[in-house]
Amino acid sequence: MLPKLIAVDMDGTFLNRQRQYDRPRFERLFKIMHQLDIKFVIASGDSYVLLQQYFPDLYPQMNFVAENGANIYLGVTKLYQSKIAPELIQQVMNVLQNFEPDPLIMCGPVNAYVLADTPEPTYQMVNSFYPNLKRVNDFADISEPILKIAMSLPFKERDQAVVDLRQQLAGALIPIPSGFGDIDINLPGVNKATGLLKMAKFWQIEPKDMVAFGDGGNDLEMLKLVGRSYAMANADQAVKDIAQQIIGDNNTSTVLDKIAKLISPKN
Repeated sequence: MLPKLIAVDMDGTFLNRQRQYDRPRFERLFKIMHQLDIKFVIASGDSYVLLQQYFPDLYPQMNFVAENGANIYLGVTKLYQSKIAPELIQQVMNVLQNFEPDPLIMCGPVNAYVLADTPEPTYQMVNSFYPNLKRVNDFADISEPILKIAMSLPFKERDQAVVDLRQQLAGALIPIPSGFGDIDINLPGVNKATGLLKMAKFWQIEPKDMVAFGDGGNDLEMLKLVGRSYAMANADQAVKDIAQQIIGDNNTSTVLDKIAKLISPKN
């Protein structure tokens, strides 16, 4: 049976190690999905602004669970944006005194922010993920709402930091492990799965009719939700443990190969 919705993570899943994908082939597959009324969703920790740049011609017809569910768009139409209260941001800042994130990023619906003293190499690295990156002297100077807080740690420290942050934040905010040793901090109930459910309610689609691909800790809820779930060969072990099938790694054509089979009339 044809799926009604296909959701893909980006880094480590849809994108290869060079953060690229086979654009001509995807465009052909997307045209078929569009004709079949199969909703295609990018579900990523990346910002909506960055995700648009990966699909400069198609993004108005695509759908985005960006910022790990904190910023949701149907094409160019906003469906949902979270908003972290200033007192919760201060609570995170207090907790992070026990850590040394490099850097700490405040993510708004338009811009992302780092502190003014962020070293230039770090700024440039962050800017590659957050195109609209600004420097501020104090995070309290930011005027737009904060959707998500992001931080980077050495990869070997990430998992323990997530455990410590969950304990110290006591459910007020939820740390989510992401790629490259990153941690995103969202409001409770904000993740890729709840983002898909918001879209599903709008389109009247059941989770059993959804398919998802992922590789990291921020994909767990999404893969548990859908009717058919696929983990990459390069995925975290926790992801492989809950996915229904393990496919090839992100440096192969495996995701597009699987999508082609899923949308085939013989499926």
